[in-house]
Order: sequence, then structure tokens, then C-alpha cells
Amino acid sequence: HRFNVQISVDGIEPSQALRAPGSFAVIDRLLDGLRQRHRGFFRRRVSIAVTVSAPAIPHLADSFDYLLAKDVMDMAFTPAIGHPRLSDSQLTELDRQFARIFRRARAHYQATGEVPLALFRKQAPEAREAEESDLACAATDGNNLVVDVDGEVYPCALLIRSCQRVARPALARRLA
Repeated sequence: HRFNVQISVDGIEPSQALRAPGSFAVIDRLLDGLRQRHRGFFRRRVSIAVTVSAPAIPHLADSFDYLLAKDVMDMAFTPAIGHPRLSDSQLTELDRQFARIFRRARAHYQATGEVPLALFRKQAPEAREAEESDLACAATDGNNLVVDVDGEVYPCALLIRSCQRVARPALARRLA
């Protein structure tokens, strides 16, 4: 049926533990099992979405290396929504982590011709236009489902509870 699967993986164990303690081993086994039993599907149809929160920034390059070692060929890094602004030191660390990721991705490209991190891929103008028009929640087209680390299914990644941080207690109570 040629469907795609996107798995939310926040990276190495310390990063994954920020969202769901104890979930790293489960996800690690899942990735290994998928890759071993369904190699072609894994390489062509599985993508990994890494949600980057401020506490995970120091692990970002190691997380990229981990996923690359798992033979993941389609990764996207996106910022966590609803978190406070990054400090100057966190922005400096983010720059340092992305410099490491870029060097590793360039070496991988030179060796294989593959660009696993979506952020570094060239896109045709038509693809950019389509992406810009798809900024609304995936729930609008009914073709996407998101499964969170706790097994809950959502029609949109923006609704995943484990990704949400609400700064105002009154708003958090109302959302609950």
C-alpha cells in the first residue's frame, strides 16, 4: 500500500528520557526489529521526527549519530512547541551541535550520496510551496495519525500531550 511511517524519537537515552523515562529501550528495539525484518521498508518508508527541547540540545549531535548508525535515512528535527525562549548559551550550544551534525552529514553524503536530515536536502520549488500550504494541523486532511510514546493516537502532532508544556497553570487545567 506504499504507506509511510513516521516515528517520534527524541534521540539518545538522555534525550528520550526527557519526554518519557524508560522509553528509549523500547524504541531502540523497535528500530532494530524494523530494520532487520523489513530493511527495504525501513530505508524507504520510515522517517524519524526528533522534537528538540532546550534540555535535549547538548545531545543533539549524538542523537543524529545514533540514528545514522541505525541506518535511518529520513530524519526531521523540529523545535518543541510551547517551551520558553532559548538563552544565549543554549543558542550557542545549538549552533555547536548543528555544526557537528553538518560535518557528520557532509561526510555521510560524500561516502554514500544520501542526505538523511531533511533540513539539509535541496527541494524543488513545488515541494516548498506544498509544504508552506500544509502548515496547518495534519488533522485537516484525515490522512495522518500520530502515535505518542504512551500509545495514544492523535490526529495531529501538535496535539500530542507528551510534547506539550503549558506555562500557565490555569491554561493547563483548562486544556486537561
